[in-house]
Amino acid sequence: MINNHPEISMEVMEYLVDKKVNMIGIDALGLGIGRNHGLIDVFLGKNETYAIENLTNLDKVPENNFRVYCLPMKIEGLDAYPARILVEF
Repeated sequence: MINNHPEISMEVMEYLVDKKVNMIGIDALGLGIGRNHGLIDVFLGKNETYAIENLTNLDKVPENNFRVYCLPMKIEGLDAYPARILVEF
């Protein structure tokens, strides 16, 4: 499978962690491509920052004054953690 989506640089990840961002959402398959996907996931995990991937309707979220709720779904046999994401504004 070929991943054909944007990749967020490690410099951007470091910047966001430095700014104490605790959750990063993206409307793509992941923050990185190939090996970088795992490296970014490990880096964020060590810094207690969560990555939420495959989001939709991000254009409807305001730039300020909103809350994100991440409600995990218990589905066995997966190697990912599916969740229902709600945004309050």
